[in-house]
Amino acid sequence: MINSLNQPIYSSGSFNVMYIPRLMCTQHPDSAIKVSTAEEVEEAAVAYLAYGCDEVMVDYVGKATPYSQPRDIAAKAISLGIPLGERYFITPRIPSPRLEDFERSMLALEASRLPTATRGKSQM
Repeated sequence: MINSLNQPIYSSGSFNVMYIPRLMCTQHPDSAIKVSTAEEVEEAAVAYLAYGCDEVMVDYVGKATPYSQPRDIAAKAISLGIPLGERYFITPRIPSPRLEDFERSMLALEASRLPTATRGKSQM
């Protein structure tokens, strides 16, 4: 199955190897330092390369995260040669439509699909 070193769950002929992320970097708003949205994109790259995180959480809950941020992080990661979707991931934290504005929740959900929808296009 999987061990603590993030080894494949399975590997068999026609199946792809699946990895489970083991270390997530979060962009939660409860920090002591104000970080700009542009700095959050750089922070995600540092999380992948310097801290060994294999997953970055884009947080839309309780803060004004731009809807383009997952796409911006994906573009930065691709430009640095980070293989997103293989061993590195972006996970959005979507606000509950019962607690925050419904439209904001739905726009954040749609924005979280952008890196997946554009994955092949930016590499052509």
